[in-house]
Amino acid sequence: MKRLPLRPWLATIVLLLLPTALYWSTIFHRYGFRDDYSVLRESREEPGKIVQVCAMQARPIYGVLLESSFGRLRTIDGLAGLRLLSALLLGVAAATLFWILRRQKWERALALLLATLVVVLPGAQLFVAWTVAWPLAIALWLALVAFACAENAFEENSCATRIVFWALAVLLVMASALIYQPNSLFYLVPVAAGLWPRRRRIERNVVEWFVRHGATVVLGLAGAFTVTMVGFAREWMPVSNRVALEHDGLGKFFWFLAEPLQNALALILINDDGGSPAVHRAAALVMLVLIAGVIGEWRTRGARHGLWWALALCALLVGSFGVNLFVADRWAAYRVLLPLSGVIAVFLAMALLTLGGRRWARAGFAALVVGGVWLARSQAFDLIAWPQSIELALLEKAAARIAPAERPSVFVITPTPDERVAPRVFHDEFGSLSTDSDWVPKEMLKDIMRERFPATPAIATSYAFACGRKLPPEESFDVIVDLRVLRGFRGAPVGARSPAATVEAVGSR
Repeated sequence: MKRLPLRPWLATIVLLLLPTALYWSTIFHRYGFRDDYSVLRESREEPGKIVQVCAMQARPIYGVLLESSFGRLRTIDGLAGLRLLSALLLGVAAATLFWILRRQKWERALALLLATLVVVLPGAQLFVAWTVAWPLAIALWLALVAFACAENAFEENSCATRIVFWALAVLLVMASALIYQPNSLFYLVPVAAGLWPRRRRIERNVVEWFVRHGATVVLGLAGAFTVTMVGFAREWMPVSNRVALEHDGLGKFFWFLAEPLQNALALILINDDGGSPAVHRAAALVMLVLIAGVIGEWRTRGARHGLWWALALCALLVGSFGVNLFVADRWAAYRVLLPLSGVIAVFLAMALLTLGGRRWARAGFAALVVGGVWLARSQAFDLIAWPQSIELALLEKAAARIAPAERPSVFVITPTPDERVAPRVFHDEFGSLSTDSDWVPKEMLKDIMRERFPATPAIATSYAFACGRKLPPEESFDVIVDLRVLRGFRGAPVGARSPAATVEAVGSR
């Protein structure tokens, strides 16, 4: 057996360990993020609920993975273990992508840079920082393995072997979709990469290769859809109101161009709710390079090649966001953008290769990865881990005043989004609050009290809880927690001291 060269294995080890090293401070910080607290409690106290809720949204495997993993945790600190698992799985997905790119005849340095870029994209940051998102990395990896199986099927001479590999590819796409539908479309990232070694000739077999992979994705998604519809029809689970198809296709397409596509084109930069000029400029620059790449193909190899390149680009851009185009939700969240961002990154690399060769492509992606690594570490910690830990520390400080034997009444004054800790915010992800709701503070306090009184399973019944934007008039409470003070932490040094120490320091001003 021929011995593999050492350097690709070194690259593999780097990719496997990079997410853990990069997000170390976020992984092991003490915090939870929104759903983390409720899933932590419900997985122990209400078995089956998480599975049912996820199944209602056509993600039954996601529910099984969440409930089985969170059910083994006992404290908020235990969430770090699942964040570590997510980072390790993200490393596995990046290493798998690297080997697929190498098999697609991409040169080693650029394949490594592309796989590294995936690790630092905003969507990947969320996979690690938001604990309930850890199964999303599995969905990502299954999509890549599905592509590898389909490639084996298309290359095999034996009819029986081809059928087995292709059926396995369809089943893996189906499984990926039953975890998290948008991530099953990450299959299209190596499809985009496969166009580069086939660029010199547009032959019937190249088009057939492209169509076969498209059919594999469609059949996998159709299988997942069928399983879900059968489950709804047989009343195995109720139907979520989020499971609805889009009725305004044209309007949805223009929304896609204006929001998700722009955010994905900016690659390593994060938008905010007020609109970021830097994101607009970065998106415009990347789009110009993509268009220049198409023109370069046109001029180098003729109109037929240029047209094929443009059609493939448009088809894969739309296809990689296809699930979200069909459903009624219009939420340009970064957690659904990783396939689209990945396709853009691949076409950007191919455009740079067309325009300036390997030297330009390597230099451009090296700069992008270096900037991405720096931004990813700070964005995950500064906009998620640190602000969330301040919210948790404030509630922990208040919980220390709750004496269960006295059956106290507790009221939490919830903050508005403008009173957040983070300097900027994007939807319910980066920089957002967890406690600006009527249910998360309640779940947070339950988890905190269970940590304080682990021997008292019904500790949550020993106090009366209420919350709202304002204190109810003519009512008194034993413990009042005013989370509107969060705005006072916006300028506090991030990570300079522990969240509890920061709460004490700011509170004593």
